[in-house]
Amino acid sequence: MIFHLQSSKGAEAPKRQRFLDGRVQVISRSGLNLCEGYLLEALPDLLPMKSDNPHVLTIGNRSGVLGQVACDVLGAQATAHAFDIHHYRGMEPHVVAAFRQRFRRICQADLPADETYDVVLFQLNRGNLPTELVHDILQQAVQKLRPGGRIVCAIQGTSLWLMRRLHDSFRNVQTSKKSGDISVLTATDCKGAGKPKSFVSHLDVTLPHGISFPLVTYPGVFAHRKIDAGGLALAESMDVVAGDRVLDLGCGSGLIGIAAGKMVPLERLVLVDSHARAIQAATENVQANGLAACTQIIHSDGRPSDFVELQNQFTLFVGNPPYYSQNQVTSRFVELSFQVLQSGGRAWFVTKNPEWLGKEIEQTFGEVEYYTRRDYTLLRSVKP
Repeated sequence: MIFHLQSSKGAEAPKRQRFLDGRVQVISRSGLNLCEGYLLEALPDLLPMKSDNPHVLTIGNRSGVLGQVACDVLGAQATAHAFDIHHYRGMEPHVVAAFRQRFRRICQADLPADETYDVVLFQLNRGNLPTELVHDILQQAVQKLRPGGRIVCAIQGTSLWLMRRLHDSFRNVQTSKKSGDISVLTATDCKGAGKPKSFVSHLDVTLPHGISFPLVTYPGVFAHRKIDAGGLALAESMDVVAGDRVLDLGCGSGLIGIAAGKMVPLERLVLVDSHARAIQAATENVQANGLAACTQIIHSDGRPSDFVELQNQFTLFVGNPPYYSQNQVTSRFVELSFQVLQSGGRAWFVTKNPEWLGKEIEQTFGEVEYYTRRDYTLLRSVKP
Protein backbone atom coordinates (compact mmCIF):
# COMPACT_ATOMS: atom_id res chain seq x y z
CA MET A 1 0.00 0.00 0.00
CA ILE A 2 1.69 3.18 -1.21
CA PHE A 3 0.56 6.74 -0.58
CA HIS A 4 1.89 9.61 -2.69
CA LEU A 5 1.33 12.80 -0.72
CA GLN A 6 1.38 15.75 -3.10
CA SER A 7 2.64 19.18 -2.12
CA SER A 8 2.05 22.56 -3.72
CA LYS A 9 5.68 23.35 -2.95
CA GLY A 10 6.90 20.37 -4.91
CA ALA A 11 9.66 18.00 -3.87
CA GLU A 12 13.15 17.97 -5.27
CA ALA A 13 14.00 14.81 -3.35
CA PRO A 14 10.85 12.99 -2.18
CA LYS A 15 11.12 11.12 1.09
CA ARG A 16 10.00 7.48 1.23
CA GLN A 17 8.94 6.07 4.61
CA ARG A 18 7.95 2.52 5.53
CA PHE A 19 5.55 1.59 8.33
CA LEU A 20 4.18 -1.69 9.70
CA ASP A 21 7.15 -3.71 8.43
CA GLY A 22 6.82 -2.24 4.95
CA ARG A 23 3.10 -2.92 4.61
CA VAL A 24 2.59 0.84 4.24
CA GLN A 25 4.84 3.17 2.26
CA VAL A 26 4.48 6.95 2.16
CA ILE A 27 6.20 9.14 -0.41
CA SER A 28 6.11 12.81 0.50
CA ARG A 29 8.05 16.06 0.51
CA SER A 30 9.18 16.00 4.14
CA GLY A 31 7.69 12.85 5.68
CA LEU A 32 4.67 12.18 7.84
CA ASN A 33 4.34 13.98 11.14
CA LEU A 34 5.86 11.84 13.90
CA CYS A 35 2.55 11.64 15.75
CA GLU A 36 0.85 10.15 12.70
CA GLY A 37 3.67 7.64 12.25
CA TYR A 38 3.37 6.38 15.82
CA LEU A 39 -0.41 6.06 15.53
CA LEU A 40 0.08 3.99 12.36
CA GLU A 41 2.44 1.67 14.20
CA ALA A 42 -0.05 1.34 17.09
CA LEU A 43 -2.89 0.03 14.91
CA PRO A 44 -2.05 -3.71 15.15
CA ASP A 45 -2.13 -3.44 18.97
CA LEU A 46 -5.88 -2.72 18.69
CA LEU A 47 -6.60 -6.20 17.30
CA PRO A 48 -8.74 -8.20 17.68
CA MET A 49 -11.65 -5.80 17.36
CA LYS A 50 -14.68 -6.59 19.50
CA SER A 51 -17.18 -5.32 16.94
CA ASP A 52 -18.14 -7.15 13.75
CA ASN A 53 -18.34 -3.76 12.04
CA PRO A 54 -15.67 -1.65 13.76
CA HIS A 55 -15.77 2.07 13.24
CA VAL A 56 -12.70 4.27 13.64
CA LEU A 57 -12.60 8.05 13.96
CA THR A 58 -9.47 10.11 13.27
CA ILE A 59 -9.11 13.65 14.62
CA GLY A 60 -6.28 16.04 13.79
CA ASN A 61 -4.96 13.90 10.92
CA ARG A 62 -4.55 16.03 7.80
CA SER A 63 -3.12 13.53 5.30
CA GLY A 64 -5.96 10.99 5.41
CA VAL A 65 -3.42 8.16 5.54
CA LEU A 66 -4.18 7.16 9.14
CA GLY A 67 -7.86 6.42 8.57
CA GLN A 68 -7.25 4.50 5.37
CA VAL A 69 -4.59 2.30 6.97
CA ALA A 70 -7.06 1.66 9.83
CA CYS A 71 -9.53 0.43 7.20
CA ASP A 72 -6.91 -2.03 5.97
CA VAL A 73 -5.35 -3.20 9.25
CA LEU A 74 -8.51 -3.27 11.38
CA GLY A 75 -11.07 -4.06 8.67
CA ALA A 76 -12.85 -0.93 9.81
CA GLN A 77 -15.09 1.80 8.52
CA ALA A 78 -13.18 5.05 9.09
CA THR A 79 -14.26 8.67 9.42
CA ALA A 80 -11.60 11.37 9.10
CA HIS A 81 -12.75 14.53 10.86
CA ALA A 82 -11.35 17.95 9.95
CA PHE A 83 -12.21 21.40 11.29
CA ASP A 84 -10.67 23.34 8.42
CA ILE A 85 -11.97 22.90 4.89
CA HIS A 86 -8.42 23.33 3.55
CA HIS A 87 -7.37 20.16 5.38
CA TYR A 88 -10.57 18.39 4.32
CA ARG A 89 -9.90 19.19 0.67
CA GLY A 90 -6.23 18.31 1.04
CA MET A 91 -7.06 14.69 1.87
CA GLU A 92 -8.95 14.06 -1.38
CA PRO A 93 -5.96 13.45 -3.69
CA HIS A 94 -4.59 10.88 -1.24
CA VAL A 95 -7.67 8.65 -1.01
CA VAL A 96 -6.88 5.22 -2.45
CA ALA A 97 -9.61 3.77 -4.67
CA ALA A 98 -9.74 0.54 -2.65
CA PHE A 99 -10.86 2.43 0.47
CA ARG A 100 -13.41 4.86 -0.98
CA GLN A 101 -16.34 2.74 0.22
CA ARG A 102 -15.02 2.46 3.79
CA PHE A 103 -13.28 5.80 4.30
CA ARG A 104 -15.06 9.13 4.43
CA ARG A 105 -13.98 12.69 5.14
CA ILE A 106 -16.07 15.20 7.06
CA CYS A 107 -15.53 18.86 7.85
CA GLN A 108 -17.85 20.13 10.57
CA ALA A 109 -17.85 21.92 13.90
CA ASP A 110 -18.64 18.86 16.00
CA LEU A 111 -18.51 15.08 15.72
CA PRO A 112 -21.34 13.48 13.74
CA ALA A 113 -24.54 13.11 15.76
CA ASP A 114 -25.40 9.77 14.17
CA GLU A 115 -22.13 7.85 14.66
CA THR A 116 -20.46 5.85 17.41
CA TYR A 117 -16.91 4.53 17.42
CA ASP A 118 -14.84 1.59 18.61
CA VAL A 119 -11.59 3.52 18.33
CA VAL A 120 -10.79 7.23 18.28
CA LEU A 121 -7.31 8.11 17.00
CA PHE A 122 -6.30 11.61 18.09
CA GLN A 123 -3.26 13.23 16.46
CA LEU A 124 -1.90 16.14 18.50
CA ASN A 125 1.22 17.41 16.81
CA ARG A 126 2.48 20.65 18.25
CA GLY A 127 0.12 23.56 17.72
CA ASN A 128 -2.40 21.88 15.42
CA LEU A 129 -5.33 22.13 17.86
CA PRO A 130 -5.85 24.59 20.76
CA THR A 131 -5.98 22.96 24.19
CA GLU A 132 -9.57 23.98 24.90
CA LEU A 133 -10.67 22.58 21.55
CA VAL A 134 -9.01 19.27 22.49
CA HIS A 135 -10.96 19.21 25.77
CA ASP A 136 -14.19 19.95 23.90
CA ILE A 137 -13.75 17.34 21.17
CA LEU A 138 -12.48 14.70 23.63
CA GLN A 139 -15.65 15.16 25.63
CA GLN A 140 -17.66 14.50 22.50
CA ALA A 141 -15.53 11.48 21.59
CA VAL A 142 -16.09 9.89 24.99
CA GLN A 143 -19.84 10.35 24.58
CA LYS A 144 -19.69 8.51 21.25
CA LEU A 145 -17.58 5.51 22.25
CA ARG A 146 -19.17 2.11 21.88
CA PRO A 147 -18.97 -0.32 24.86
CA GLY A 148 -15.36 -1.46 25.13
CA GLY A 149 -14.17 1.39 22.94
CA ARG A 150 -10.86 3.17 23.39
CA ILE A 151 -9.11 6.42 22.60
CA VAL A 152 -5.50 6.47 21.40
CA CYS A 153 -3.69 9.81 21.37
CA ALA A 154 -0.26 10.68 20.02
CA ILE A 155 0.88 14.01 21.44
CA GLN A 156 3.95 16.13 20.84
CA GLY A 157 5.13 18.01 23.91
CA THR A 158 4.00 17.64 27.50
CA SER A 159 1.34 14.98 27.93
CA LEU A 160 0.51 15.36 31.63
CA TRP A 161 -2.55 17.59 31.04
CA LEU A 162 -3.93 15.14 28.49
CA MET A 163 -3.32 12.17 30.77
CA ARG A 164 -5.27 13.89 33.54
CA ARG A 165 -8.11 14.66 31.16
CA LEU A 166 -8.28 11.03 30.02
CA HIS A 167 -8.22 9.79 33.64
CA ASP A 168 -11.40 11.79 34.22
CA SER A 169 -13.25 9.49 31.83
CA PHE A 170 -11.27 6.21 31.79
CA ARG A 171 -10.15 3.78 34.47
CA ASN A 172 -7.07 2.73 32.55
CA VAL A 173 -4.68 5.12 30.77
CA GLN A 174 -1.37 3.72 29.55
CA THR A 175 1.46 5.95 28.36
CA SER A 176 4.31 5.00 26.05
CA LYS A 177 7.14 7.50 25.56
CA LYS A 178 8.43 7.58 22.00
CA SER A 179 11.44 9.25 20.45
CA GLY A 180 11.87 12.96 20.95
CA ASP A 181 8.95 14.57 22.77
CA ILE A 182 6.21 12.26 21.44
CA SER A 183 4.00 10.19 23.76
CA VAL A 184 1.24 7.72 22.87
CA LEU A 185 -1.62 7.46 25.39
CA THR A 186 -4.16 4.63 25.25
CA ALA A 187 -7.35 5.04 27.30
CA THR A 188 -9.62 2.04 27.97
CA ASP A 189 -12.41 0.99 30.34
CA CYS A 190 -14.56 4.10 30.02
CA LYS A 191 -16.29 5.35 33.17
CA GLY A 192 -18.97 7.11 31.16
CA ALA A 193 -19.34 10.54 29.66
CA GLY A 194 -20.43 12.32 32.84
CA LYS A 195 -22.02 15.74 32.88
CA PRO A 196 -21.02 17.63 29.71
CA LYS A 197 -19.22 20.94 30.07
CA SER A 198 -20.12 23.87 27.84
CA PHE A 199 -17.20 25.57 26.09
CA VAL A 200 -19.18 28.35 24.41
CA SER A 201 -18.21 31.93 25.26
CA HIS A 202 -20.72 34.82 25.24
CA LEU A 203 -19.23 38.24 24.49
CA ASP A 204 -20.51 41.80 24.13
CA VAL A 205 -19.03 44.12 21.51
CA THR A 206 -19.17 47.88 22.07
CA LEU A 207 -18.49 50.36 19.26
CA PRO A 208 -18.56 54.17 19.14
CA HIS A 209 -21.89 56.04 18.94
CA GLY A 210 -23.62 53.68 21.35
CA ILE A 211 -23.57 50.61 19.06
CA SER A 212 -23.31 47.26 20.83
CA PHE A 213 -24.14 43.67 19.97
CA PRO A 214 -23.60 40.10 21.28
CA LEU A 215 -21.27 37.45 19.92
CA VAL A 216 -20.74 33.78 20.73
CA THR A 217 -17.47 31.95 20.07
CA TYR A 218 -16.33 28.33 20.35
CA PRO A 219 -12.93 26.72 20.94
CA GLY A 220 -11.05 26.73 17.67
CA VAL A 221 -12.49 30.06 16.53
CA PHE A 222 -9.93 32.86 16.32
CA ALA A 223 -9.89 34.98 19.50
CA HIS A 224 -12.16 32.59 21.44
CA ARG A 225 -13.29 34.10 24.77
CA LYS A 226 -12.17 37.63 23.87
CA ILE A 227 -12.87 40.47 21.49
CA ASP A 228 -9.99 40.56 19.02
CA ALA A 229 -8.38 43.99 19.28
CA GLY A 230 -7.34 44.00 15.62
CA GLY A 231 -10.81 43.16 14.41
CA LEU A 232 -12.25 45.78 16.74
CA ALA A 233 -9.83 48.41 15.42
CA LEU A 234 -10.95 47.66 11.86
CA ALA A 235 -14.63 47.72 12.83
CA GLU A 236 -14.17 51.13 14.45
CA SER A 237 -12.29 52.56 11.44
CA MET A 238 -13.90 51.24 8.24
CA ASP A 239 -15.95 53.68 6.16
CA VAL A 240 -19.14 51.63 5.81
CA VAL A 241 -22.13 53.42 4.23
CA ALA A 242 -25.79 52.52 3.87
CA GLY A 243 -26.42 50.17 0.95
CA ASP A 244 -22.89 48.73 0.93
CA ARG A 245 -22.30 45.20 -0.26
CA VAL A 246 -19.70 43.84 2.19
CA LEU A 247 -17.46 40.79 2.08
CA ASP A 248 -15.66 39.81 5.30
CA LEU A 249 -12.93 37.28 4.51
CA GLY A 250 -11.61 35.18 7.39
CA CYS A 251 -14.61 36.33 9.37
CA GLY A 252 -14.11 34.19 12.48
CA SER A 253 -17.12 34.78 14.71
CA GLY A 254 -18.30 37.52 12.33
CA LEU A 255 -17.17 40.52 14.38
CA ILE A 256 -16.26 42.93 11.55
CA GLY A 257 -19.04 42.07 9.12
CA ILE A 258 -21.72 42.11 11.79
CA ALA A 259 -20.38 45.44 13.06
CA ALA A 260 -20.89 46.85 9.56
CA GLY A 261 -24.46 45.58 9.54
CA LYS A 262 -25.19 47.10 12.95
CA MET A 263 -23.85 50.51 11.87
CA VAL A 264 -25.90 50.95 8.68
CA PRO A 265 -28.41 48.97 6.61
CA LEU A 266 -26.49 46.79 4.14
CA GLU A 267 -27.67 45.55 0.78
CA ARG A 268 -25.57 42.41 1.14
CA LEU A 269 -23.18 40.84 3.65
CA VAL A 270 -21.03 37.80 2.86
CA LEU A 271 -18.97 36.14 5.60
CA VAL A 272 -16.24 33.69 4.61
CA ASP A 273 -14.06 31.40 6.73
CA SER A 274 -12.26 28.07 6.33
CA HIS A 275 -12.89 26.78 9.89
CA ALA A 276 -16.11 24.89 10.54
CA ARG A 277 -16.45 26.32 14.03
CA ALA A 278 -16.09 29.86 12.74
CA ILE A 279 -18.91 29.11 10.30
CA GLN A 280 -21.03 27.80 13.18
CA ALA A 281 -20.36 30.86 15.35
CA ALA A 282 -20.88 33.33 12.50
CA THR A 283 -24.18 31.69 11.57
CA GLU A 284 -25.48 31.95 15.12
CA ASN A 285 -24.26 35.53 15.50
CA VAL A 286 -25.85 36.69 12.25
CA GLN A 287 -29.18 35.24 13.34
CA ALA A 288 -28.92 36.68 16.87
CA ASN A 289 -28.22 40.15 15.47
CA GLY A 290 -31.07 40.20 12.96
CA LEU A 291 -28.90 40.15 9.84
CA ALA A 292 -29.87 36.81 8.35
CA ALA A 293 -31.99 38.32 5.57
CA CYS A 294 -29.05 40.09 3.90
CA THR A 295 -26.27 37.64 4.81
CA GLN A 296 -24.64 34.72 3.02
CA ILE A 297 -22.07 32.56 4.82
CA ILE A 298 -19.49 30.67 2.77
CA HIS A 299 -17.26 27.86 4.01
CA SER A 300 -14.10 28.32 1.92
CA ASP A 301 -10.32 28.33 2.13
CA GLY A 302 -10.01 30.93 -0.61
CA ARG A 303 -10.02 28.52 -3.53
CA PRO A 304 -10.58 30.62 -6.68
CA SER A 305 -13.49 28.47 -7.87
CA ASP A 306 -15.42 29.41 -4.70
CA PHE A 307 -15.39 33.08 -5.71
CA VAL A 308 -16.19 32.99 -9.42
CA GLU A 309 -19.74 34.24 -8.92
CA LEU A 310 -18.59 36.94 -6.50
CA GLN A 311 -16.33 38.84 -8.90
CA ASN A 312 -16.90 42.61 -9.02
CA GLN A 313 -19.93 42.28 -6.71
CA PHE A 314 -18.90 44.25 -3.59
CA THR A 315 -18.38 47.84 -2.54
CA LEU A 316 -16.48 47.07 0.69
CA PHE A 317 -13.99 44.32 1.54
CA VAL A 318 -12.71 43.81 5.10
CA GLY A 319 -10.04 41.36 6.19
CA ASN A 320 -7.95 40.51 9.22
CA PRO A 321 -5.60 38.01 7.55
CA PRO A 322 -3.53 35.39 9.36
CA TYR A 323 0.25 35.50 9.01
CA TYR A 324 1.65 32.03 8.38
CA SER A 325 2.63 29.83 5.39
CA GLN A 326 5.17 32.51 4.41
CA ASN A 327 2.34 35.01 3.87
CA GLN A 328 0.73 32.89 1.15
CA VAL A 329 -2.65 33.17 2.88
CA THR A 330 -2.28 36.94 3.24
CA SER A 331 -1.40 37.27 -0.44
CA ARG A 332 -4.58 35.37 -1.26
CA PHE A 333 -6.58 37.85 0.85
CA VAL A 334 -5.22 40.73 -1.23
CA GLU A 335 -5.90 38.92 -4.52
CA LEU A 336 -9.47 38.07 -3.53
CA SER A 337 -10.18 41.59 -2.30
CA PHE A 338 -9.33 42.96 -5.75
CA GLN A 339 -11.29 40.17 -7.45
CA VAL A 340 -14.56 40.67 -5.56
CA LEU A 341 -14.62 44.49 -5.42
CA GLN A 342 -16.28 46.55 -8.12
CA SER A 343 -14.52 49.64 -9.47
CA GLY A 344 -14.45 52.24 -6.69
CA GLY A 345 -14.86 49.59 -4.01
CA ARG A 346 -12.83 49.97 -0.81
CA ALA A 347 -10.56 47.34 0.73
CA TRP A 348 -9.64 47.50 4.43
CA PHE A 349 -6.98 45.37 6.14
CA VAL A 350 -5.66 45.34 9.70
CA THR A 351 -2.14 44.29 10.72
CA LYS A 352 0.72 44.81 13.14
CA ASN A 353 3.24 44.31 10.33
CA PRO A 354 2.27 46.89 7.71
CA GLU A 355 5.48 47.04 5.68
CA TRP A 356 5.12 43.75 3.77
CA LEU A 357 1.33 43.94 3.51
CA GLY A 358 1.44 47.55 2.33
CA LYS A 359 3.77 46.64 -0.53
CA GLU A 360 1.56 43.69 -1.49
CA ILE A 361 -1.57 45.85 -1.55
CA GLU A 362 0.16 48.66 -3.44
CA GLN A 363 1.25 46.23 -6.17
CA THR A 364 -2.37 45.12 -6.59
CA PHE A 365 -4.36 48.33 -6.04
CA GLY A 366 -1.83 51.04 -6.88
CA GLU A 367 -2.20 53.17 -3.74
CA VAL A 368 -2.53 52.55 -0.01
CA GLU A 369 -3.66 54.77 2.86
CA TYR A 370 -2.42 54.04 6.40
CA TYR A 371 -4.21 54.64 9.70
CA THR A 372 -3.44 53.59 13.27
CA ARG A 373 -5.80 52.47 16.03
CA ARG A 374 -5.39 50.26 19.12
CA ASP A 375 -1.70 49.58 18.34
CA TYR A 376 -2.67 48.27 14.90
CA THR A 377 -2.19 49.63 11.41
CA LEU A 378 -5.21 49.88 9.14
CA LEU A 379 -4.60 49.83 5.40
CA ARG A 380 -7.21 51.16 2.96
CA SER A 381 -7.19 51.00 -0.85
CA VAL A 382 -9.70 51.75 -3.59
CA LYS A 383 -10.03 49.55 -6.66
CA PRO A 384 -9.46 51.62 -9.82
